Parts: sequence; C-alpha cells; structure tokens
Amino acid sequence: MILARWGSYLCSVEPLNDESIYLQAFQAVAAGRSPYSVGGFYYPATFAALGGWLIETLGEPATRWLLKLLSILGLASTMWVSLSLWEAPWGRRFLVAAAYLSLSPAVLYGIETGNISFAVIGSVLVALAIWSAQPWPAGILLGSSSAIKPLAPLAILALLFHRPVPATRRHLFAGVAAAAVAAMILLSDPEYLGTSAQAMDRLPFIRSFSLNRILLLMNLEVSPVVVAAGLGALICLVARLCPMDRKTLICYGGLAAVLAVPIIWSHTLLLTLPLQVLALTRAVSRHRQRQDRATGENEDWRTTCRRYELIFVILAVVALQFTEGLGAIDDQAVLFQIVILSGAYLAAPALMSYVLITKSNSIP
Repeated sequence: MILARWGSYLCSVEPLNDESIYLQAFQAVAAGRSPYSVGGFYYPATFAALGGWLIETLGEPATRWLLKLLSILGLASTMWVSLSLWEAPWGRRFLVAAAYLSLSPAVLYGIETGNISFAVIGSVLVALAIWSAQPWPAGILLGSSSAIKPLAPLAILALLFHRPVPATRRHLFAGVAAAAVAAMILLSDPEYLGTSAQAMDRLPFIRSFSLNRILLLMNLEVSPVVVAAGLGALICLVARLCPMDRKTLICYGGLAAVLAVPIIWSHTLLLTLPLQVLALTRAVSRHRQRQDRATGENEDWRTTCRRYELIFVILAVVALQFTEGLGAIDDQAVLFQIVILSGAYLAAPALMSYVLITKSNSIP
C-alpha cells in the first residue's frame, strides 16, 4: 500500500532532501571528517557512524534503499500499534490504514523529504507496546532509537515512572534498560549536545508549533533543555498520579516523546497517532451509549458538555492532522500566531486528558 501510493518518492533515483543530508554526513564520517561539518545534519554521531560503515560496506545506493526500508517499516509499525488500540475487525482496520496512509499530510511530508523520523517513531511505539511482555528487548529498542534521533527520553521517563495496571515491576526493567542505553549513546557524543543546542537558533520554525516556538513569539528565550526538564517533571508527576493500562501508556509515552521536541513538524506528530485512535474510539463508544439511554430528562451543564465531547475530540484530531497548514501563518500578527500555535500544541495533551478521565465502557 505504501509503495503503491508513494512510489514516486520511494523509488526516486535521486536522493530526497533529507536523504541527501544523511548521505553527505555518512560520507563525511567515511572520509574521517565530523558529520557536523555537513550543513543541516542535527542528529547523533552514532547515526552518521553507522551510515558511514554502511556506505563503506554496501555502497551508497544500497544504503539509501536501506534508509527507505527503515522508514517504511517504521510507518507500518506505527499504523499497527495505533490500530491495535481499535477493537474492530482487521479488515476494517486495514481499510482505514490504507486511507490514512494515502491521504495524511503528515505521511506525505515525511515521505517526500525522505526523513528518518518514521523509523524512530515506529521503534518508540513498538517498544511501548511490548514492554509488558518483553521488558528487556523493549527497553533496548526504546533506548537505541536515540542513536538515530533522540525522541525517546521523555517516553522513557513516562515508562519508568508510570503505575501499571495490572501492577507489575516489568516497566522498571524496561525503563532502566532504555535509560541506560540512551544515556550511553547521548552522553558519549558531547559534540552532538553542543551542536544541537546551537542549531536551534538556525533551524526554520515556520512549520513548527513547539512550545519553544511559542515562547520565542512571546519574546521568552528559554533553553530547549530547560523546557524539556520542566516538561519531564510534569510527565513524571502525571505518570505517578494516574494509573495506566497498556493502551493508555502507549498513548502517554508517545505524547511525552513529542511534547519536548524543540522543532515539531507534522510527521513528528505520528507519535500521537495511537492517542488519536484511542480517544476517537472512546468518544464514539460513549456517544453510542448515550444515544441508547432514555432521553427527555432534565440536563445540567455537565451533561450538555458531554453530549458534544465527540465533536471536541474530532476537532482536536483534525487540528493535529492538518498542522502542516500552520506554516502559512508566519506572516500574521504575533498574537494570532500564538493563539493558533497554542491550540495545535495543546490538542494532544487535551486528548490525553480525555483518555485519562474517561472509560470506554461507562458514562459518568
């Protein structure tokens, strides 16, 4: 399905935009130079080192095809984890997956640029999905994803600090393994930590709606590290206060991973796709239950609000799906930008709050 819809990009003879940057960094390492000498390369040196070895071993064409294959596998894994949260016949899930992969602006943007994020997102979500059955492999997979792109740190905190339902200590094994692997990768590369901090000043924010961009629009220059630390503390607090089953943790971990990213583009939001699926399925289930109840009773304002919860959930999902359009507001009034960007940024936390306070089989 992915190949049929996006074959023009996946089968492109010439490297796509981001692929070209990766290959230049790989070649730099193979030639004994720093990957950070390549403009636009803001990834850990481990990614470039692995790519350099692949170029020397397999050659550049094979390495480029391997990058594409990893992205396809990551995208397929993301869809599998997301749709596993929807209790429907697999035939229906397949049709929905096909429609989403064909029409999603986020999928289009990630594929047309050749970005490696899909591979990392798939790894993070698969790890969050299997930790209860395979804690050590899940932890190693989650931590190892930081070797390509460090999206996992706050997801690791969410996994490590959450209270599982049913109770178990397996999350501690997975979380410790993930934290250890990620720390070894990131702390062994001080050049990356310094380079990535400086890169925040040069990266284009026009398509991003991260908290860092919102703060910059408010003339508040806050270090991305400080923002990540503050959000990390909040992630840990909520994880301790709210017991979570496996489905909820997948959603919460994906949300945690994306919240602190200094540059959030539409394809990065696939980390929240499981959350969008679970929130929609719960809202639809509750809406159907409400329709089956007797009508004609007096309603207070709370009941009235609950009648519209499905609409609110749909609007939040739509906001996340069409964030690519936020790139068109960069020339508007600053207050307008702040309001619109904040709404999109808060859509995923709002969906997470909805999931935490609702139960799919009951109406409060």
